[in-house]
Amino acid sequence: FRQHPDFLDALSDAMVPMLLDICQASMDPSVQSICISLLLTFVLCGQERPQLLRKNLEPVHLASFLASLLLTEPSTSVTLSCLLITERMLEHHYSDYLLNFVRQGVLHAVQNISERDEAKAESADVSAEKAEAAAAEHE
Repeated sequence: FRQHPDFLDALSDAMVPMLLDICQASMDPSVQSICISLLLTFVLCGQERPQLLRKNLEPVHLASFLASLLLTEPSTSVTLSCLLITERMLEHHYSDYLLNFVRQGVLHAVQNISERDEAKAESADVSAEKAEAAAAEHE
């Protein structure tokens, strides 16, 4: 795509809006996973071209889209892809996307996922300590 940027332009113009629409309309986690993976691929290929990303991934629309998927967490692969898209957009296009990510709840959803995973890890640690203590008592 670096040698022929017109190819990425044409592909993104045709595919990105369709991927967003299909992903939002589908209730099938496998379809959502494929769409969001392709969207992630587009974000990674186009990260050096902010104008292309803004043109096809309007900040408000992308933020709303990511927030809805991160809040519902339809599958692990979809959630991970959404987190990676969020990270890339903030890493490379911070000023364009940050305000919309805050307003639409993307960062709140990321915080909820992080806190929930931390609680699971702490619970697992406590369970492991109890199992070790029980094993030590039986010895």
